[in-house]
Amino acid sequence: MISYLYRFNIRSYFDNDASTSNPLAHTVNRAETAIGKIKTKPKQPEPGRAARVKVKVEALSPATAKPDGKVQVKLGRKKIGNVKVRNGKAKFKLPALSEGRRKLKVTFKRTKNFDKSSGKEALKLKR
Repeated sequence: MISYLYRFNIRSYFDNDASTSNPLAHTVNRAETAIGKIKTKPKQPEPGRAARVKVKVEALSPATAKPDGKVQVKLGRKKIGNVKVRNGKAKFKLPALSEGRRKLKVTFKRTKNFDKSSGKEALKLKR
């Protein structure tokens, strides 16, 4: 899906000449993003202890900027919260969990300059 951010119409004029160029339309789109890495520390959290998570949000080529905005964090179907993304990185703590397998889903919310994206990570809590 292409969503337009800005649209410019450009026309050039020459001082010493009565001619002008044909109009040229230049459209700037929102940059597409992807969730690069979801890193949990420790990799296999112990039951009853909190874990730290780092998320990397990347702008896809040809964009060169680092995304800023918010990511929504869900653990299974339960929403954990919204976390700020600065320079393409977000950090947060997961609450203490009971043993078993969980699915962590991170969704980067659409902003003025960047489209939304999401990523998943499976968590296995030690027994």
